[in-house]
Order: sequence, then C-alpha cells, then structure tokens
Amino acid sequence: MSDRSVFYGWWVVAAFSVTTFISTGIRHAVGPFLKPIVADLHLDRASFSLVIALSLFLYGLFMPVAGMLLDRFSVRVVSALGTLVLVASLVMTAMVHNVWEFALVYGVLVPLGLAGTGPVIAAGIVARWFNKRRGTALSVLGSASMTGMSLLVPAVTWLIINTGWRITYVVIAAGVLLLVLPLCVFVVRDSPESMGLRPDGAPAKASGRAVARERVSAGEALQTLAFWQLAGSFFTCGFSMALLSAHGVPMLTDHGYTPMFASWALGVLGGSSIGFTVMLGALSDRFGRRPVGGHGLDDLRAHRGYLRPLFRQLGVRPDLPRAPDGLGARLLARRRAVRADGRLRRRVRAGVRLPRRRRRRRLQHRQGRAPHLERGHGVRHRLTARAAPPYRAGRPPVHRAKRRVEPADARESRGECHRGHRQRRFV
Repeated sequence: MSDRSVFYGWWVVAAFSVTTFISTGIRHAVGPFLKPIVADLHLDRASFSLVIALSLFLYGLFMPVAGMLLDRFSVRVVSALGTLVLVASLVMTAMVHNVWEFALVYGVLVPLGLAGTGPVIAAGIVARWFNKRRGTALSVLGSASMTGMSLLVPAVTWLIINTGWRITYVVIAAGVLLLVLPLCVFVVRDSPESMGLRPDGAPAKASGRAVARERVSAGEALQTLAFWQLAGSFFTCGFSMALLSAHGVPMLTDHGYTPMFASWALGVLGGSSIGFTVMLGALSDRFGRRPVGGHGLDDLRAHRGYLRPLFRQLGVRPDLPRAPDGLGARLLARRRAVRADGRLRRRVRAGVRLPRRRRRRRLQHRQGRAPHLERGHGVRHRLTARAAPPYRAGRPPVHRAKRRVEPADARESRGECHRGHRQRRFV
C-alpha cells in the first residue's frame, strides 16, 4: 500500500455506515406502519405496541449474542447471516395475516437480523481499525445512524402511501439484499492485522510483529462503573427514541397533520444531530473522550424547556409537563471533567448553579413574596406546603428600602472606587 492511498479502515467505516444507515432506518421507521397494519390486521394499538416492545426487548438480548459470535467467527460470516435473516424476516412480515404471525416474524426474527447488521457489530469492528482516530470513525457511524432515521422514515412513508405497507416491506428487503450483503461479503474485514496493516495506517515496525492489544472480558467489564454508566445512558436514549419512533408519526397524524409532514418532523429530529456527532467525535480525538463528554453533559439544559413554545405552536399539547432537572447530569459531568482535565473544573462547577428563575423565586420567598403562586404556578409548593412561612402564614410582606446609589463623581471625590471601597494610593 502506498503512502498516498486511502487507509482501508475508512473503507470499512464506509461499508458499515451504509449498513448502519439501513439497519437503524428500518428500526426507526416502524411508526408509519402502525395505522396501516392495525387497520389491515384488525388490531388495536395496544397489540401493535406489544409486538414492537417484544421486538425491542429481543433486539437488546440478541446484540450480546451477536457480539459473542463476532469473537468466535469472522465478521463477514456474522453480518452476512444477519443480512439474510433480516431479508427473509422482512419478506415474511409482508405476508402475515394475524397478530400471532406478526409477533413471531416481526417480534422475533426481525430483531435477530437487525442485531447481526446493527451498530454493535459495526462499532466493535471499527474500533479494531483505529486508535488515534477512533472517535472520528465512530462518530461517522453515529451520523449514518441519524441519517437513516432522517431519510428512511419519510421514504418509507411515501412508499406506504403509494404502494401499501406489504409492498413497502418487500422493497426494503430488496434494498437490504442488494446494498448490504455485497458490502458484508466483499468490503468488510475483521482487523488490520488480517490484511498486514496496523491501526490508523501506521507504518509496521522493523520486527514485523503485530502488537497485541489489551482485551477486556465480559466479566471484567460488568464489574466496572463505566460500563453501567454507559449502559444506563444507552437505555435512557433507546427507551425515549423507541417510544418516539413507534408513536411519533401516528400521534401527529391524530392531531391533523399529514403523514409526510409527520415523518419529516421525525426526520428533522434525527438530522439535526448529524453534523454535531461528527464534530464531537473529532474533538474527542483531539482533547480526549472524558473532557468532551463531561463538557457535553454540563451544557445539557433539559430543564429549561426550550422546546415548549415550539410544541405549543404546533398545537400538539399545550400543557406539556416540565422536563426533568438536569442537575444529576451536570454533577456527573463535573466529576468526569475534573478527573480528566483540571482546566475544565471551574467552568463545569459554574454549571451546577441553580437556574435563574429558581434563584429569583427563593429570593422572593425570603422577602415574604411569592407572586408565582398567585399566578397559579408552583405546584410543588402547593402540594408539599413548602412555601415561605411569611407568605403561607399570612404575614405582611417585608418591604425593604432600596439602596441609595450616589453619583459616581461624588464617590470619586472622596477617593472611593465604584463599589464604595477606599482606593489604594501608592507613592
């Protein structure tokens, strides 16, 4: 391989990006199928949701099995078998006629095929090809996943409207067979050592011997705190995205929006994070994984409710509840960022402060005033009777006199600074 040629690991990343694009797109494109399948099979939404829940549960169980098979067999064998199972299960889904057949095919076989072609297999192989550029390579896979969500959901909706849901599944199966299977057989490779290369395309040593990388067993990983922190974060993200993927499009159509508009709304949600995913991956290679991850958690402001006006304008639900407080995420970010980089400590610590509105309300309680209770807010104070004692007991409000500020020229004439302190004079 010449010095100017492209490192083969990037071809592996490109192949797995296509695989992840299609696999994740299929998993998130279940919402447009809800109403057609419910109407055709004479189901209710609860039965359909139960099948989707079974599929997601088995998808989570099959992914460790796919990882164990990847340790024993070649990636081409595992991914090719997963592709064939996925194609067969999609074709069989187009031929179901009752809820039991739908549960057996889509609830059991489809997650088995998705586990063999999903992002877990891709991330495990790509991590073998890169050390220094691992964050960038994995972020490309993440952006491909979000691209599949943003593009395949509207495409599937358009196919359902024009051809029906059964033919749509057949078209998806044909696309998987024509695009994914050749990449899994002819492009994907297990490791750079299998091709006589080294990670990141580094030149081989004079001895020509490959350096063995440190491997962590499953039992050792289960005993680490980092594993459970990552598992909890992936569980939270997967739970929320699965709920939105299954019921987001039907909910918007129930409120009067067209199916294409609803699918594009879900697609915009996935497409909005494509560029930032790649950017954060490049930053993690430059500054480290923990500082970038800790700083990202610190910047999380879910409790501010920035999207509430948008949902109110859409008319989806005017009384949206307040999002949970992100204080725990910021504390975790503070801990991680301090351990990784001391320079981020001051900035992360500043993010643990209470929001401005909460600080203002506490100050009003101390002064005996609670105007937000008069406007109908402060549900927590009304339920727990934890409002300020002067206000709840009917005591008269305390009016404090405003501080009189003297003109600046009067303070300067006395030799004081802007805060009233005597200026130091140096001779």
